[in-house]
Amino acid sequence: MLEFIKYNEINDVVVKDESRQWISMASYDELPKIEGILGIKPEYVSKLMYEDGCRFESYDGFDLISIQIMDAKQPQAQKQHVCIYLRKNLLVFIGKYGEYLSDAVEKIKESKIHDMGVDDMLYYILDIIVSDDFDALELMEDKIAFLEESVVTDRRKKCIREVMGFRRDLREMKKFYQQMYIICTQILENENGVISPGTIKYFKTIRSKLDRLMNMVISLRDYVSQVREAYQSQVDISQNNIMRFFTVITSIFLPMTLIVGWYGMNLKMPEFEWEYGYLYVIILSAIMVSSLVVYFKKRKWF
Repeated sequence: MLEFIKYNEINDVVVKDESRQWISMASYDELPKIEGILGIKPEYVSKLMYEDGCRFESYDGFDLISIQIMDAKQPQAQKQHVCIYLRKNLLVFIGKYGEYLSDAVEKIKESKIHDMGVDDMLYYILDIIVSDDFDALELMEDKIAFLEESVVTDRRKKCIREVMGFRRDLREMKKFYQQMYIICTQILENENGVISPGTIKYFKTIRSKLDRLMNMVISLRDYVSQVREAYQSQVDISQNNIMRFFTVITSIFLPMTLIVGWYGMNLKMPEFEWEYGYLYVIILSAIMVSSLVVYFKKRKWF
């Protein structure tokens, strides 16, 4: 049976009484008042509290878990940091655990579940942390699909910033899920025996969920790479069309440039004394330009 106590009610009796299950919450400012009772050395705290990412440390009689909680809807936003102290009969959440983690504890209080242990509570919290992530990834997939359609249909020419934004989000998510996967693996090793045999299967479930989330992230990262390649292909096609257009224009007027250069030389040519010489040059130029235009039209070059 879980019993909720305040941090200042934690004492040697609570720590040693393994016939009962206790849960508590404390801030970082309140931790120094109970770290001695919990057996947490200052170097343990600094190792977990001031390092980025997620970590798991197993000590004599207890485990310490540090989690930078990621919001899957905003992976690049500032993460909430929480440390979890776990022993056979005591679970303590330490730090800025956020409103939704506090709400989870309150829901358990209100539900009056009597047969839940501290290891069950830990499973419940870890499950809550990633509970909505599948929906967030599916929403991201829809956004990437819309972006891909926009690129292909040429409705959105400048999407490289969005592509890079997706890549940064997915990088943060992949790093978080990998770290959480490692934490679950280390919990399953159960060096201190704080996880009961009946609860082991639940942590295996979370690890499987994290594995699926990582696979989804990797798949979406490949999808984003494909969209980026499609965008680059559209840019290349656009540049090729521009170059082809200027090439056609240059080719059309090149014969006229030749004629201009020819008649611009300081030489006496027979056509200068011919009555219809000027008209002849005009007609010849028009025929050449028209012929090239018709030729390029048939080849669908413009």
